[in-house]
Parts: sequence; structure tokens; C-alpha cells
Amino acid sequence: MKTMLILLALSWTIFHLPNALAAQDEHDHGAETHENHEDDHGDHIDDEPEDHSDDHDDEHGDDHEEQAATSIGADHARLSGIATAVAGSGELSRTVKTYGRVAVPPNQISHIRARFPGLVKTVSVDIGDVVNAGDHLARIEANTSLKSYTISAPIKGIVTQRHANAGELAQDQVLFSIVDPNQLWAELRIFEGQLADIRTSQPLTLSSATQETTSKIENIMPSLDGHPFVIARAKIDNKAGIWSPGMFVEGDIVVDTFSASLVVDNRALQTLDGARGVFTQDGERYEFHPIQLGRSDGDFTEVLGGLEPGSTYVVENSYLIKADIEKSGAAHEH
Repeated sequence: MKTMLILLALSWTIFHLPNALAAQDEHDHGAETHENHEDDHGDHIDDEPEDHSDDHDDEHGDDHEEQAATSIGADHARLSGIATAVAGSGELSRTVKTYGRVAVPPNQISHIRARFPGLVKTVSVDIGDVVNAGDHLARIEANTSLKSYTISAPIKGIVTQRHANAGELAQDQVLFSIVDPNQLWAELRIFEGQLADIRTSQPLTLSSATQETTSKIENIMPSLDGHPFVIARAKIDNKAGIWSPGMFVEGDIVVDTFSASLVVDNRALQTLDGARGVFTQDGERYEFHPIQLGRSDGDFTEVLGGLEPGSTYVVENSYLIKADIEKSGAAHEH
């Protein structure tokens, strides 16, 4: 009987042991899988990228700060010729550019002839001499009366021609030419595409290679010889003697004016990082401000955005500030 019980126990063990081992193995595998899953999950959380948005914002802010600004001491700025202005309202002008030459008005040229044909006895002046009205130019002995008479200067001016020498005969030729250069004309060519904008009394700026003056259009007249332009004439005050007939001249005729609530001097405009703008000053700090530009008259430009009225901005030598920023490698690349 005892032997039979032992055999029955052995049989049960042999029959159920594989299942028990399999169950234990599955349990152990499941536990291991669960632990691995938790480990994987934990690793996944640990490996997630950290939120550096604040750091990124700080770094971006620092980069922006560096790329747009620099510091320059007051003494260094003064020695470098950095000059500023205050941004405010202004009046802009639309101009038409024209070209022409300086001429002598007809009423300021005098051609002198002998009153009576005769022999030139003496000549008192030469080319280039300055004479006053009434000054003696020459003495002529008339052929018919054999009496001598004096030729005098009718106007004040410069002797520009002389065709008389002692011993020569004075007949109907021009003996002397005198030009009064104190007032000259600028004769500007106005072509068809410009004519609709041009009228008398418009102000203009006249400039040559060495000087500049202001005037207004006195009259407009057709050109001779069938040229495809008309002539706009403006007076030039030449009492200082710095203009001369025949000189090439450029004219900027003001054809329209308009007011703008905010303008900047064109000398201040710089391009940094592909943007057009100006450098503002706050103490020793100079910062670049991209601005939205509007109309311009060549000297000033309207500001539509990006700059506050009353801002102090650099007008002269702003390129030195730009160079300082670019040299430091702070310019931001987009």
C-alpha cells in the first residue's frame, strides 16, 4: 500500500511538473517584460529633449542685442565725427532734374562801333579790363570832318572783344564788346516728358562742379533750330564772380511739395543684414533700427514705421558704427 502511494505521487509529479515549470517560466518572463517595459518607459522619459525654450529665447535675445547694437564712448564718437539729429516731421519736395548752360542775358552785352568812319588814333583798354559806364575806350578821327571824338563804354562790365588798334580804320565793324557778368542766365533744356510738370515761378537749385545757388524759373521759350526741347531760363546772381558764361549747369526744379509726419536725413540710411535703417543713440549705446521708407526728395526720406518721433539718430559717419558691428561679428545672419 505504501509502495502504491509513492508510485501515485511520482506519477502526479511527472504529469504536472512540465505545466508548472511552464507557468513559472511565463510568470517570470512576464515580470521581466514588465520590468523591461518600465525601464524602457523610464529611459524614454529620461531621453526626451529638455525644454530649452527659455534658454533659446535668452540666447536669441542676446544675439539680437549684439547684432543690432554697439557701445562707443562719447570722446571716441566726437573724434570720429559721429553727428546726430532728432527725427521729426518735415516737408519733402519732388523735383525734376534738368541740364543746360550758363549764358549772358542780351541786355547785359554791349557791342560798340564807331559813330563815324575814321582813323583809330588811340585805344585805352584791352581784353579782360573792367570798365565803368562812361570810361574812354578809344579816340577816332572822322574821315569827313577830320575831327576826333571819343568812344565810351555804355555799360559797366568786362571787355571781352577788341577789334581796334591805333592806325587802323574804323568803319562798321564791332570795335569792342563789353559784358556785365553780375547777373547771368541758366538756360535749362526741358524735354517733352518733363514739360507737363514745369511752369514759371517754380523754385530750383542750380549747381555746377564747384558751386550751387537757388533761383526760380523766369520764363519758358522754344528752342531754335527745331531741337526737341524748350528752354527754361533762371537768373543767377553772379556778383561774387564764381559763375561764367558757357559753364555746364544742373538744375533741380521743385515741381511738388508735401508734408510728412516723420522724416530722416538720407545720409543716415545704412543697410545691415539686408534691412534698410538708421542707428539710434542712447548715451553711449548705438542701436540699428530697420525702418519702413516712403517718399524721398533726395535729401530726406519719409519714415512709415520702425522709428519713433523724437528719436536721436546718427546722421554723419553712421557707416563707422555699422563697420564696428560687422567687425565684432555680431551682425545676425538670417
